[in-house]
Amino acid sequence: MKKRLLPLIACAALLFATPALALVAAEPEPQHPLPTAPAAGTCSPPGFTIVKTGEGYLLKGVLETPTPGYAYSFENGTLTITAPEGVALTVIDNMAIQIALPETASQGVSIPVKKSFNWGPDNITCELSANNDGEKE
Repeated sequence: MKKRLLPLIACAALLFATPALALVAAEPEPQHPLPTAPAAGTCSPPGFTIVKTGEGYLLKGVLETPTPGYAYSFENGTLTITAPEGVALTVIDNMAIQIALPETASQGVSIPVKKSFNWGPDNITCELSANNDGEKE
């Protein structure tokens, strides 16, 4: 029995003798963020921005959800927030939203938010500035 335990004890001793720095992974290289386009207007609720793209506009922001795992879809001008299936812990989470809007949104946008929880915005509204990328559309 002692002969069988001896290799196991030797392996354990070797693991404990290994310097802690050898077990830590190297730090990744710092990531440089890509330049972002200037805002094309102001949005409500705070935390949402709208920027001009080549094809139209991009609406970006963050919504709080009651649990992790929520998903979103954007159809027929409505943002629908869908709860995850199954049981989930009630832990407030942030969900990033990114919606491509057509060029026809030149005056501004008002997007209804359909969700199953009773807090957070019911509507996302953005007013476009008179000078978004040089001229008013």
